Amino acid sequence: MYKNLILISTLAAAILLGGCREITVSTTINKDGSFTRSMIVRGDSGSLYNSGLPFPIDDSWSKNLVMDSSESDKYILEYQKTFRDMAEFQKYMGSDSSWMTSLKRNTEVVKSFGFFYSYITFREVYQAANPFKSLNPKDYLSESDLLYLQDVFPLLSTADSVRKEASEEKMEEFLIMAVANEISLTLENGIGQLEKVNISKQEVLAYQDSLYQQVKDWSFDSTATFIDMYAHWTGKENFLQLHQIEPPLFDSLDSKMQLFEKVLMMEEYTQVVQMPGLISQTNSLSINGNTVSWQVKPELFLMTDYEMLVESRIVNYWAFYLSGGMVVLLFISLLIRIQKK
Repeated sequence: MYKNLILISTLAAAILLGGCREITVSTTINKDGSFTRSMIVRGDSGSLYNSGLPFPIDDSWSKNLVMDSSESDKYILEYQKTFRDMAEFQKYMGSDSSWMTSLKRNTEVVKSFGFFYSYITFREVYQAANPFKSLNPKDYLSESDLLYLQDVFPLLSTADSVRKEASEEKMEEFLIMAVANEISLTLENGIGQLEKVNISKQEVLAYQDSLYQQVKDWSFDSTATFIDMYAHWTGKENFLQLHQIEPPLFDSLDSKMQLFEKVLMMEEYTQVVQMPGLISQTNSLSINGNTVSWQVKPELFLMTDYEMLVESRIVNYWAFYLSGGMVVLLFISLLIRIQKK
């Protein structure tokens, strides 16, 4: 299901966007904690202005459009905005009205003082976006599986690629079971709401294999169609009474399905962060001087939280000058005392 959905979503996105485009979110952190964020879109003229950017854009962003010097039929569109501090950025993010507000993500830029050195930390976290919560992924996927799914391990060999593919297959199996389990629980809940009806929760469990296969094929428009499927499988039209429950029995689960598909259709983008000073720690696998980057794709934060972290160290030269001056003054003071004696 997962790989089939990825394929369908990729094709749908290509049709909607009218061509491939590359998105880069670039953040330049300043010593005072302010930062400039750029949204760079590279593609043909038909895809540049389409929606679906990782962060909201409004008229307060500067905009610059140029031809791509490397390809004559491509353009580069850059949006840019400077934020005084994180409070201003968070206030701006509160204006986002897209579906991506359903994603729980948090961005922080924190400056800490250490006299000789100051430290600035950039941290952005996507919380796990899997909306199907009835099963715990950690009961089905190992810690190593989750790390492979998050691209924590570089794929340096064929064995690494095979190991990651195995983790993706386990995630696919888990998602199928999680969706099927929520459908089953919803049906059981509906049966509990009906009075004097000749159907039971045990009959839902009796057709788990059929339910699982339907979810695996992903050949349904609404989860409410499983009511009709159970009426057919069991030969009991009483299952159809589940359609009459208000509010509709599967509304909540359909909303989860829609969010799930939107997450899978989310475009990948490159996150680039340029830090002041020297980088002291990061979880990025791509480091170039004081710049780090991550390739952000939905499968990274589907199962578990995904964190992008980098810290840099800035030398406080004034602290060294001050300390040196104090040492000189102390030395002079000692000389004066010695001479007086």
